[in-house]
Amino acid sequence: DRSLMRNHLTFRWWEALGYDSPRTRYLELFLDMDGDRVFTMNDYQGVYVLTEKIKRSADRLDIKGIQPATDAPEPFTGSYAIEATNVNQDWISAKGIRLKYVEPRESEPLPEIKEWIRNHYDRVEAAVLANNFEDLDIQSHVDYDIMRELSRNIDGASTFLSLNREGKVQMGPLWDYNQSFGLTSLFAPNPGWKTEGWNVEYMTQSAHWMKWWVPLGDNLDYQTAWNDRWVELRESLFTDEALLGDIATTAALLEESQRRNFERWDILGKAIWVTGGGTRADPGESERDTFAKEVAYISEWLTARLAWIDSQVPAPPSFNQNGGVIHSDSLVEMSEGQGFKPFGGTIHFTLDGTDPRDPGGTIAPGAAPYSDSISLVEDAMISARSRSIFGKWSSLRRATFLVDVVPADADNLTISEIHYNPLGTDDGEFIELANRSDQSIDLTNVRLTGAVEFTFEAISLKPGAVILVVEDPEAFGLHDLPIAGKWQGALRNSGEMIDVLGADGTTILTFTYKDRDGWPEAADGKGRSLERFDLKANGLNEPSSWRASDIDGGSPGSLP
Repeated sequence: DRSLMRNHLTFRWWEALGYDSPRTRYLELFLDMDGDRVFTMNDYQGVYVLTEKIKRSADRLDIKGIQPATDAPEPFTGSYAIEATNVNQDWISAKGIRLKYVEPRESEPLPEIKEWIRNHYDRVEAAVLANNFEDLDIQSHVDYDIMRELSRNIDGASTFLSLNREGKVQMGPLWDYNQSFGLTSLFAPNPGWKTEGWNVEYMTQSAHWMKWWVPLGDNLDYQTAWNDRWVELRESLFTDEALLGDIATTAALLEESQRRNFERWDILGKAIWVTGGGTRADPGESERDTFAKEVAYISEWLTARLAWIDSQVPAPPSFNQNGGVIHSDSLVEMSEGQGFKPFGGTIHFTLDGTDPRDPGGTIAPGAAPYSDSISLVEDAMISARSRSIFGKWSSLRRATFLVDVVPADADNLTISEIHYNPLGTDDGEFIELANRSDQSIDLTNVRLTGAVEFTFEAISLKPGAVILVVEDPEAFGLHDLPIAGKWQGALRNSGEMIDVLGADGTTILTFTYKDRDGWPEAADGKGRSLERFDLKANGLNEPSSWRASDIDGGSPGSLP
């Protein structure tokens, strides 16, 4: 990979989708070849990508360890990770897939646990081949499939999967993408360097791809989920500008070091990957005799690949306004979508965010056909698809409309409660924000930053209402609480500063709490939260504005 970036980019894009992914760090490597403990360019080995090994860890692959189960039918509980491989397998599945243990490791003598893993995998594989997908984390399979198609990776010899915390088989982390993004002539007559065509043959001609890709690909609900996710990503994380920008940024980082690398390794424009008397690389290999040409190739190849996939995905309907704030006297209009494969038919929509398409392809009971513009009198999440006379569906268009709301600012938004040091565990930590005005306010893209990081999606907050951002949503159990989501970061027990930024990036609030200097002691590890006395009053950062809650755990989701 003479662009020096295929694995690095792939791992970062997978991480952007919300998955655990190996962290990478570019370095220039020197080896003390003569043992004189003096490093010169004679010891120089070039540019390398230092990459984390895949293993179970809270900050690597965050899965549970395996423990004996307390009840039948399964003898163990927890999670495992395995790798589909083409060499040195630990066992072969009932359907002939070569597999290796990752967690627990192959070297660990745990025969009963490993037998359970083998049996569990075989059971899941058999169920999927019988069109029962309930054991699969479908979202991760869709995202994995998208990454494989986007990059046209033809190498399945290092495919990782795990049993996640929800008991579903999840794809990833990604690994071994050096034969991606147009860098291979394998699998003629439809080789990997071409930007057109699907990867179907790459998934069926070997013993190191899971057997369930064929039934998944033939399933209409899976295909629909794939199309929907592709459209979502192409309009957010995976725009041409975003992906090509990452390539350009990485190239700029490597601009100086690549010169030393290719002085050490004279491989630009030369056939270096030879199998059976011929090169395995793409036809233009010999013409790319500079690093800049390699970078241009990967950018141009990816642009063409994205455009081809776009041309295969049925376009969702378009709205005259793609969500956001709308006045009650305004109208929402729908029309044929643009930018993807054209799709005719009748538009069907819902106002509560549910899919107008039921599983199996029928029209959902709550869906209505679109015939004229829609007038909204309250907040709505509109979901819409087109449906052809033959019963085929377009991709999904979904947008949240907030009716007659005002932007969040320091006059209407405040912090009403915070639990920074719960008794015994940090899982119950939360920050509660409140609307202290008499108008609904728009929280779209409002951001918490500083001690913790969180950005609100499209949502409004009614007068007197509250909303929570938390450390661990599962810690709040089955309580019906207004939780916006999970933050990144942590609240220190000794005190922190938290900024609340508006959608335009300006600071709305700055809040600092402490465990001393007059702040309520009962909120510091003794079970109680901090609650505001008076939301209308100022003095957010004054200890006298706060009290300890009456009960352990505070009163998240409601004002005292």
